[in-house]
Amino acid sequence: MPNQPPFARLIAQWPDAAIELVERWQTPAEIASYLEELGVDDAATLRSPLTVLRDRLATPLDGALLACAALRAQGHPPRLAVAWSDDEGLLAGALFARDGGWALLQHRTLPANGLQVFVSISEALVSMAGDLAGDARSAVVELQALDAQDWMGDDAQLGGLLAAIESALGI
Repeated sequence: MPNQPPFARLIAQWPDAAIELVERWQTPAEIASYLEELGVDDAATLRSPLTVLRDRLATPLDGALLACAALRAQGHPPRLAVAWSDDEGLLAGALFARDGGWALLQHRTLPANGLQVFVSISEALVSMAGDLAGDARSAVVELQALDAQDWMGDDAQLGGLLAAIESALGI
């Protein structure tokens, strides 16, 4: 994976309080704990990580994007894992290398025993898709290609992200 831009450059427009909050999280478990505290939003509006921090509400995709941004701050190169079914819609999670496998952080779905680590990315995707009813498909979206579109801080710039998700899922 090519080098990622420094996190500080990607969030340069964030207010200091938001930067300090994200940089205060030292482990993926602390990110997961914050995701658990967020309210659930069923609206179709997509929020950037900055807006999620401000509103303290998230859809599964919003929470996954915040987790990806926070993992990037910790030095983990995250990937966005997505699963879709016509019956239930979209699930998303932040996928990152951990303990020789791949861990998945999702909004409000942390297992009771901590982060679940999968042997492979495909195993993590199968597990996530298995949480959906009906014919589900899953994919990984590389966020680094979208960094220039300011997916971390500008809600208006998230159209490219949605297009990348739809393309990856074939919907």
